[in-house]
Amino acid sequence: MLTLIGTAHFDINGYNRLGKLLQKFNPDIIGIEETKEDSIETSDLVRRLTDKKTFWRLLKIYKRNFLIQIPKL
Repeated sequence: MLTLIGTAHFDINGYNRLGKLLQKFNPDIIGIEETKEDSIETSDLVRRLTDKKTFWRLLKIYKRNFLIQIPKL
């Protein structure tokens, strides 16, 4: 039997849903759609974000650029 599963890459619950499906079907083979370039980019991003200085610097930028400050009443 061949089972194809698709997921949205930014699905917050996707990891849990995928885990449940893998437990249910218990596949012998798993294929992952990813190009060589995507793999290199993902690996580089993970490497950079696991560096604490880089992570905190990016978090400050994120807060400054994307979070809306709600004034106290």
